[in-house]
Amino acid sequence: MASPTSIATIKALTGDRAFDHRGLVAAVRFNVLALVALGFLVVAYGTWTYGRVTNRQISGWQHHRWAPPMAQAVVAVWFVARNLPKAPLTALYV
Repeated sequence: MASPTSIATIKALTGDRAFDHRGLVAAVRFNVLALVALGFLVVAYGTWTYGRVTNRQISGWQHHRWAPPMAQAVVAVWFVARNLPKAPLTALYV
């Protein structure tokens, strides 16, 4: 049995084809939306951590009323746009 952190296990759980190429360029091409989301999560965690250290409540982007519907809209548009057969969107096709 493969270890829980092996490439095969991660690929089986996520269906991620970037691990086939094992390169940063391939990971960016296949996961642009995930990398942007990771950036937002890092900012949210940093904001939360700073608030905990300074003992103040700091409002981050994730506390705004529009954040969840905006995230859903961006994900929906991304999944449609990357599968459209028109240039320049064909470069996003996976």
